[in-house]
Amino acid sequence: FFLMIRRPPRATLFPYTTRCRSLFPLRVLVKHNVRTVPTVGGALLFGKDRLRRFPEAYLKAALFEGTDRRRILDSVEFKSLLPVAVDEALAFVSKQLRREIVIGGSRSARHTEKWSIPEATVREALVNAVVHTDYAQRSPVRIAVFADRIEIESPGLLVTGLTIRSEVRRVGHECSSRWSPSPY
Repeated sequence: FFLMIRRPPRATLFPYTTRCRSLFPLRVLVKHNVRTVPTVGGALLFGKDRLRRFPEAYLKAALFEGTDRRRILDSVEFKSLLPVAVDEALAFVSKQLRREIVIGGSRSARHTEKWSIPEATVREALVNAVVHTDYAQRSPVRIAVFADRIEIESPGLLVTGLTIRSEVRRVGHECSSRWSPSPY
């Protein structure tokens, strides 16, 4: 049922049952009657036929010219297993980002790279989009890269009682109380 889990040869250190047991705390496998079956999360992350059961469980990215959606310069779909697709999407986005190379002072030949948007920030946004997508919505996670920003769209609705306005206010207050806004 999973691509990543195969019955190992007899002479292995960790028997199949031990490896399967270690997946229960991760909630990717559960017992149902007498059978061990994958959860929806397990099927989404590691399922062989994930796209048959969840046809929109993939990421779609596009690079646009300028700051609007009038002209697409590049477009790609990432249909690998979701953890791999996140890495592939991150590589696509990172390739498009501007980066500045700062060479050390007169005493050093070393250099550092400064990205227009930190790679860790983009990774966190991609992982959050994949994890919090409502896969019943039948729409993939969409990534749009513009000259001045990145937009990541994750299908689904807000949790009951949560509004965009309240979250913007909350996040804005938390950010202003911790540090000054970034110039980017």
